[in-house]
Amino acid sequence: MTTELSQLSAAPFRPLIGDTFYILLPDAPPLALILKQVDERPQSRLPSASPEQRMPFSLLLTGDKNEPFLTGVLPLRHATLGTLPDLLLNRVMPSDGIMDPQAWYQINFN
Repeated sequence: MTTELSQLSAAPFRPLIGDTFYILLPDAPPLALILKQVDERPQSRLPSASPEQRMPFSLLLTGDKNEPFLTGVLPLRHATLGTLPDLLLNRVMPSDGIMDPQAWYQINFN
């Protein structure tokens, strides 16, 4: 698996829905998150993008709601994918807007 972020696509993540990923924190144990959803984002593609360029996509993950509020540029690790460096992790509201007993996080690949 390549760790070149510009070469990643949604495809290798889809079979991993339900798997645990780890956000690597500089001064704390890794934060375990479960991959819940993988969405391609055609509306985020530049009009000038060539057909060979990958489609932008996002990952939606959940974790323990009692973890400290976390957002930032951090590495993501998975047992088979390895470590993906420098991903922007954002804590977000659940897509249905209903309060959920979990924390929701999103990573976008534009």
